[in-house]
Amino acid sequence: ARQLMPGRDVHALEAEWRGVWARTGAQRLRKPDAAFLGWVKKRAGD
Repeated sequence: ARQLMPGRDVHALEAEWRGVWARTGAQRLRKPDAAFLGWVKKRAGD
């Protein structure tokens, strides 16, 4: 995540991601790390 969004607070990104995940139904994730990095990649591309 640090490489994808240098200078951003990784813990703040994780907290934001957890909030989004909770609002969308908080499904059990088989690979939460991969889901988080995918979300960060999407955010970095915006």
